[in-house]
Amino acid sequence: MSAGQQLQEIISQTEKLTNEEQLKLASYLMEKLSLKNEASSIREGEKASDSMRKLEYQWLAEYRSQYSGQYVALDGNKLISHGSNAREVLAKARELGVKHPYIVHIEEDNSSTFGGW
Repeated sequence: MSAGQQLQEIISQTEKLTNEEQLKLASYLMEKLSLKNEASSIREGEKASDSMRKLEYQWLAEYRSQYSGQYVALDGNKLISHGSNAREVLAKARELGVKHPYIVHIEEDNSSTFGGW
């Protein structure tokens, strides 16, 4: 199996994980990729630090159920704003002085099981 095929298999397997498990995996991967404390991803043209991204993932893992179905604006582990409209959430975060907030939509947890007939 080629590296590309292995990657596709891993991606396929991660889609079967719960949201919380995916966040834990993402946090683990970000930690593993840290080089000189700089994240490999870019947020609005600026590199986000690994420590900042890790704090955001930890916040999401801890509080996601309380903000299910909403957009949240984070600055590290600090909730800046939240609501059902992404533009309003971003505007409020910027109004509060956060130039580059991390905006994410928290999917509703539909992991309840169906008992059948």
